[in-house]
Amino acid sequence: MDNRWYSGKQEMHNKRQLRNNEAYEATILEDLAEDFRLPIDHRVTENVDLDNVEQASLDTQLPSSNIGFRLLQKMGWKGKGLGKDEQGIIEPIKSGIRDAKLGLGKQEEDDYFTAEENIQRRKLDIEVEETEELAKKREKAAYSIYVCLLMGWADVHKQQLQMQNQEETGTVLLLLQQLVLLQWQTKISEKL
Repeated sequence: MDNRWYSGKQEMHNKRQLRNNEAYEATILEDLAEDFRLPIDHRVTENVDLDNVEQASLDTQLPSSNIGFRLLQKMGWKGKGLGKDEQGIIEPIKSGIRDAKLGLGKQEEDDYFTAEENIQRRKLDIEVEETEELAKKREKAAYSIYVCLLMGWADVHKQQLQMQNQEETGTVLLLLQQLVLLQWQTKISEKL
Protein backbone atom coordinates (compact mmCIF):
# COMPACT_ATOMS: atom_id res chain seq x y z
CA MET A 1 0.00 0.00 0.00
CA ASP A 2 1.26 3.45 -0.89
CA ASN A 3 1.53 5.68 2.24
CA ARG A 4 1.87 8.89 0.22
CA TRP A 5 -1.50 8.40 -1.43
CA TYR A 6 -3.19 7.53 1.91
CA SER A 7 -1.70 10.46 3.86
CA GLY A 8 -2.62 12.90 1.06
CA LYS A 9 -6.21 11.76 1.10
CA GLN A 10 -6.30 12.14 4.90
CA GLU A 11 -4.93 15.70 4.66
CA MET A 12 -7.57 16.66 2.10
CA HIS A 13 -10.28 15.24 4.34
CA ASN A 14 -8.96 17.20 7.36
CA LYS A 15 -8.80 20.46 5.36
CA ARG A 16 -12.35 19.98 4.08
CA GLN A 17 -13.62 19.27 7.60
CA LEU A 18 -11.82 22.37 8.95
CA ARG A 19 -13.42 24.57 6.24
CA ASN A 20 -16.86 23.11 7.01
CA ASN A 21 -16.43 23.78 10.73
CA GLU A 22 -15.34 27.38 10.09
CA ALA A 23 -18.31 27.97 7.78
CA TYR A 24 -20.69 26.46 10.36
CA GLU A 25 -19.31 28.69 13.14
CA ALA A 26 -19.63 31.76 10.90
CA THR A 27 -23.31 31.01 10.19
CA ILE A 28 -24.00 30.49 13.89
CA LEU A 29 -22.46 33.87 14.71
CA GLU A 30 -24.58 35.53 12.02
CA ASP A 31 -27.73 33.84 13.34
CA LEU A 32 -26.94 34.91 16.88
CA ALA A 33 -26.37 38.49 15.76
CA GLU A 34 -29.77 38.52 14.01
CA ASP A 35 -31.60 36.87 16.91
CA PHE A 36 -30.10 39.05 19.64
CA ARG A 37 -32.73 39.88 22.21
CA LEU A 38 -32.70 42.05 25.29
CA PRO A 39 -33.31 40.50 28.70
CA ILE A 40 -36.92 40.20 29.87
CA ASP A 41 -36.54 42.74 32.67
CA HIS A 42 -34.90 45.35 30.39
CA ARG A 43 -36.82 48.64 30.27
CA VAL A 44 -36.28 51.05 27.41
CA THR A 45 -35.71 54.57 28.72
CA GLU A 46 -34.48 56.51 25.67
CA ASN A 47 -36.27 57.55 22.47
CA VAL A 48 -39.59 55.94 23.38
CA ASP A 49 -42.58 57.09 21.31
CA LEU A 50 -45.75 56.22 23.22
CA ASP A 51 -48.13 58.34 21.12
CA ASN A 52 -49.37 55.50 18.90
CA VAL A 53 -49.17 52.76 21.54
CA GLU A 54 -52.43 51.23 22.76
CA GLN A 55 -52.64 49.38 26.07
CA ALA A 56 -53.89 45.80 25.69
CA SER A 57 -57.10 45.11 27.57
CA LEU A 58 -59.77 42.42 27.81
CA ASP A 59 -62.42 45.11 27.55
CA THR A 60 -61.61 45.87 23.90
CA GLN A 61 -63.24 43.67 21.27
CA LEU A 62 -61.11 41.45 19.06
CA PRO A 63 -60.45 43.01 15.65
CA SER A 64 -61.37 41.03 12.56
CA SER A 65 -57.67 40.79 11.72
CA ASN A 66 -57.07 38.63 14.82
CA ILE A 67 -56.06 35.09 13.85
CA GLY A 68 -58.32 33.44 16.43
CA PHE A 69 -61.25 35.55 15.28
CA ARG A 70 -60.60 34.55 11.65
CA LEU A 71 -60.34 30.84 12.58
CA LEU A 72 -63.71 31.00 14.33
CA GLN A 73 -65.28 32.65 11.29
CA LYS A 74 -63.85 29.97 8.99
CA MET A 75 -65.48 27.34 11.21
CA GLY A 76 -68.87 29.02 10.80
CA TRP A 77 -69.09 31.33 13.82
CA LYS A 78 -71.18 34.40 13.12
CA GLY A 79 -70.48 36.35 16.29
CA LYS A 80 -73.43 34.93 18.23
CA GLY A 81 -73.47 32.71 21.32
CA LEU A 82 -71.76 29.34 21.15
CA GLY A 83 -73.75 26.12 21.04
CA LYS A 84 -76.50 24.57 18.94
CA ASP A 85 -79.12 27.14 19.92
CA GLU A 86 -76.59 30.00 20.23
CA GLN A 87 -77.27 30.19 23.97
CA GLY A 88 -73.58 30.06 25.04
CA ILE A 89 -71.07 32.76 25.77
CA ILE A 90 -70.02 35.36 23.22
CA GLU A 91 -67.08 36.91 25.04
CA PRO A 92 -63.89 34.93 25.59
CA ILE A 93 -63.30 33.69 29.12
CA LYS A 94 -61.24 36.28 30.96
CA SER A 95 -58.18 34.91 32.61
CA GLY A 96 -56.64 36.29 35.75
CA ILE A 97 -53.00 36.97 36.39
CA ARG A 98 -51.34 33.73 37.44
CA ASP A 99 -48.10 33.33 39.35
CA ALA A 100 -45.78 31.50 36.98
CA LYS A 101 -44.31 29.47 39.83
CA LEU A 102 -47.64 27.86 40.75
CA GLY A 103 -49.43 25.08 38.92
CA LEU A 104 -52.92 25.42 37.51
CA GLY A 105 -55.50 25.51 40.29
CA LYS A 106 -52.96 26.00 43.08
CA GLN A 107 -53.76 29.71 43.48
CA GLU A 108 -57.48 28.90 43.96
CA GLU A 109 -56.61 26.36 46.63
CA ASP A 110 -54.33 28.82 48.42
CA ASP A 111 -56.99 31.53 48.26
CA TYR A 112 -59.59 29.14 49.71
CA PHE A 113 -57.45 28.11 52.66
CA THR A 114 -56.28 31.64 53.42
CA ALA A 115 -59.69 33.32 53.17
CA GLU A 116 -60.86 34.71 56.51
CA GLU A 117 -64.18 32.88 56.49
CA ASN A 118 -62.44 29.51 56.02
CA ILE A 119 -59.77 29.89 58.69
CA GLN A 120 -60.67 28.04 61.88
CA ARG A 121 -57.98 28.45 64.48
CA ARG A 122 -58.00 26.10 67.43
CA LYS A 123 -58.71 28.05 70.61
CA LEU A 124 -56.17 28.25 73.39
CA ASP A 125 -56.96 26.74 76.79
CA ILE A 126 -57.35 30.27 78.16
CA GLU A 127 -59.94 31.16 75.50
CA VAL A 128 -62.11 28.07 75.93
CA GLU A 129 -65.17 28.59 78.12
CA GLU A 130 -65.78 25.54 80.28
CA THR A 131 -69.30 24.12 80.13
CA GLU A 132 -70.84 21.82 82.74
CA GLU A 133 -70.26 18.84 80.50
CA LEU A 134 -66.56 19.66 80.07
CA ALA A 135 -66.21 20.29 83.82
CA LYS A 136 -67.73 16.86 84.59
CA LYS A 137 -65.39 15.17 82.09
CA ARG A 138 -62.37 16.94 83.60
CA GLU A 139 -63.41 16.02 87.16
CA LYS A 140 -64.09 12.40 86.16
CA ALA A 141 -60.65 12.14 84.56
CA ALA A 142 -58.99 13.62 87.66
CA TYR A 143 -60.97 11.26 89.93
CA SER A 144 -60.05 8.21 87.85
CA ILE A 145 -56.37 9.16 88.06
CA TYR A 146 -56.72 9.58 91.84
CA VAL A 147 -58.42 6.18 92.17
CA CYS A 148 -55.71 4.53 90.08
CA LEU A 149 -53.04 6.00 92.31
CA LEU A 150 -54.86 4.86 95.44
CA MET A 151 -55.33 1.36 94.05
CA GLY A 152 -51.65 1.20 93.16
CA TRP A 153 -50.67 2.24 96.67
CA ALA A 154 -53.17 -0.25 98.12
CA ASP A 155 -51.66 -3.07 96.04
CA VAL A 156 -48.17 -2.16 97.16
CA HIS A 157 -49.29 -2.03 100.80
CA LYS A 158 -51.10 -5.36 100.45
CA GLN A 159 -47.98 -6.99 99.02
CA GLN A 160 -45.89 -5.60 101.87
CA LEU A 161 -48.34 -7.01 104.42
CA GLN A 162 -48.29 -10.41 102.72
CA MET A 163 -44.51 -10.45 102.84
CA GLN A 164 -44.55 -9.55 106.54
CA ASN A 165 -47.13 -12.26 107.22
CA GLN A 166 -45.04 -14.81 105.37
CA GLU A 167 -42.01 -13.83 107.40
CA GLU A 168 -43.99 -14.03 110.64
CA THR A 169 -45.58 -17.36 109.73
CA GLY A 170 -42.19 -18.61 108.66
CA THR A 171 -40.69 -17.76 112.03
CA VAL A 172 -43.67 -19.31 113.85
CA LEU A 173 -43.27 -22.50 111.83
CA LEU A 174 -39.58 -22.54 112.56
CA LEU A 175 -40.27 -22.17 116.27
CA LEU A 176 -42.86 -24.95 116.13
CA GLN A 177 -40.38 -27.24 114.38
CA GLN A 178 -37.77 -26.53 117.01
CA LEU A 179 -40.29 -27.19 119.77
CA VAL A 180 -41.31 -30.51 118.23
CA LEU A 181 -37.65 -31.50 117.93
CA LEU A 182 -37.04 -30.68 121.57
CA GLN A 183 -40.01 -32.75 122.62
CA TRP A 184 -38.77 -35.70 120.60
CA GLN A 185 -35.35 -35.33 122.08
CA THR A 186 -36.74 -35.27 125.60
CA LYS A 187 -38.88 -38.33 124.95
CA ILE A 188 -35.94 -40.16 123.47
CA SER A 189 -33.69 -39.21 126.35
CA GLU A 190 -36.33 -40.33 128.85
CA LYS A 191 -36.57 -43.72 127.18
CA LEU A 192 -32.88 -44.23 127.35
